[in-house]
Amino acid sequence: MAGAIMETQHVRYFLAICDELSFTRAAQKCGIKQPTLSEAIKKMEQAMGGKLFVRALPVRLTKLGFQLQPVCMQINELLENARAMSTLPDKPEVGV
Repeated sequence: MAGAIMETQHVRYFLAICDELSFTRAAQKCGIKQPTLSEAIKKMEQAMGGKLFVRALPVRLTKLGFQLQPVCMQINELLENARAMSTLPDKPEVGV
């Protein structure tokens, strides 16, 4: 069903599959079991309203997956930047 929620973890899993071109290796890279990764990608596909991968050997991106890849890369970069900010020392804002 289009409009379902895509979780931030789904972005990381999607990008791991893009890098590894294998659900099994991507699951290992993410430190999860392959069925867990597959279920997350199914939820992401529901949220996006279409298939993201051609599930063959090697795994390939569909047109939708190809279009989504740079967006997910940007999302992942923003999430990493936000995490990095959370490790900065807590200083009061100037003028506050």
